[in-house]
Amino acid sequence: MSGFNHQEFLSRLQFASHGRYLSSWLRGLGLSGSVVDGLLNRGKISTGNTLIVLQRAENLSLSWLLLGAGPPYVVERPDADSLSTLVTQLGQDNAEMILVTGGLRRALLLIATDGIGDEKIAGQMLDVLRIIADIEPALLAFASERARRVLRLSPKRYARLISGHIGTYQLIGDDSHPGLLSHAQKIDESELGEIAESNAVYGTSGDMLGFSADEMALVGRYRSLSAVDRRRLEAIAAIMTNPDLQSIDSSTEAVTIAEADHT
Repeated sequence: MSGFNHQEFLSRLQFASHGRYLSSWLRGLGLSGSVVDGLLNRGKISTGNTLIVLQRAENLSLSWLLLGAGPPYVVERPDADSLSTLVTQLGQDNAEMILVTGGLRRALLLIATDGIGDEKIAGQMLDVLRIIADIEPALLAFASERARRVLRLSPKRYARLISGHIGTYQLIGDDSHPGLLSHAQKIDESELGEIAESNAVYGTSGDMLGFSADEMALVGRYRSLSAVDRRRLEAIAAIMTNPDLQSIDSSTEAVTIAEADHT
């Protein structure tokens, strides 16, 4: 495989294990001893099914796993019809939909025990997780009919989730290491109403505020920043819109610090 490096592949597997013993973790996914030995000792991927197991069980990006390209985990952005189809494929009674909040931003987690019908991951019944990022108002209405729990994250952690840097194990965990979802709480109808109202005003469409799509994208990025980075960005924006401010030491210092932090 062009660009494949076994040692780097092992390093990424180690990262994805999040402290789990590699051999035990892979066998726990239903991979045979010979397949695990080939992966760990010879860099051999015996079948495409091996990659499917890793991708689905951990929500891993195969581009990242094999080549180190992009973020580690898959994040999806379907429209309402595609999401409805996805839920149907996972099984209406077999999938749980969890609302995730990060400030005024909303995402969804879909969790289903794989093995619908006769299909299983390497013979195992495993929790399969899908991450749906920054849902539109139309998707919020769809979710409000199905979500039973809400996971409240800080804006910073939410940004990590929807940028593909938090995966299945970190969310679901196991008996010895509870995941973030252990903090999810039951959601009630009144709370869904409040979320729907705030989404109508601050949601990604921006219709009620008269924002364009580009402007709302900037708002979304601004909300994911820390308080310090927001002040730096505001100083930079002030200079860009008023050249006379370039002579002000505090603003120039803010720009210098911001540039230094991101080089």
